[in-house]
Order: sequence, then structure tokens, then C-alpha cells
Amino acid sequence: MTRRLLLFSLLLTIALFSCEKQNNPQPPLSLEDMHSCHQKKDWHAELLRDSLLGEWRWLYTQNFWAPEAAHYTTNQEVFISFRPDSLLHIVVREDTLHTTKWQVSLRRTNMYQLVLEEPHQYLHGDIVLCEDLLLFNNSYVDGSDNFFERVQPFS
Repeated sequence: MTRRLLLFSLLLTIALFSCEKQNNPQPPLSLEDMHSCHQKKDWHAELLRDSLLGEWRWLYTQNFWAPEAAHYTTNQEVFISFRPDSLLHIVVREDTLHTTKWQVSLRRTNMYQLVLEEPHQYLHGDIVLCEDLLLFNNSYVDGSDNFFERVQPFS
């Protein structure tokens, strides 16, 4: 009987620890690594604007006040399309839910933000770009950080 209880306790402990990692997913790249990668280029508004052109899938979100609620978002099928005619489309499950004009603007020294005719919750904060990964970093002012991955460049 003692062996069964010991075996059951051991299996339960293993099961609990293996599930713990799934409850707190980590971002695709740490904020520090994103910023480090971003700073390897000498960004200016026009270069950043051109680099954003194309379609991006909302990948991950985390909030400063609720880090335990961080989660991957790909199952929500949210896409952002930055067009060269300065239109931005937000598409959810193949339906365009939001269209607005956009531009890149200096926010503070060496950091840029989107200026939208009509603001949107996913697109606040500093633009941090690292290859095909895009971050709208807003946690430094107690907001949310939203990661996107490039689906395709504009052609």
C-alpha cells in the first residue's frame, strides 16, 4: 500500500510540474533581445515605414499588470496589413474589421510609433522590429506588448 501511495504521489508531482510551463508561455523573443536586434540598424521613419509594408499575424500578447494572462494569439486569426498607400487593414478571420490611415512618427530618441487616424488596441507603443518579428512595446508605460510575425512582404 505504501508503494502505491508513493508511486501515485510521484506521478502526480510529475504531472503538475509538466503542466506548469503551459500556463505561463514566454514571448517569441524577450524584450531585451528584441531591442538588441532592433538597435543593430540605424532606423529612421522612412526605413521603418518601408520595413513594415506587408502582412503581419498577431502572434502573442502580454500585459504589464497581468503577466500571468500572457498568451499566444495565432488561433484568433488577426492580421495587420500595412499598405504603401498609407492604409492599414486589420483583418480577423478573413473579415476586414478596421481600416485607417497610418504613418511612422518619432516618439522619443531613436524610437518610433505608429500614428493612426483611428487608434487600435494592438498597435500602441514603440515599434521594435527584428527581421520578421514586430513588437509594439507599450509595457514601459504600463500597457500591453503585442508581437506580430511577418506573413508576407508587400509586393
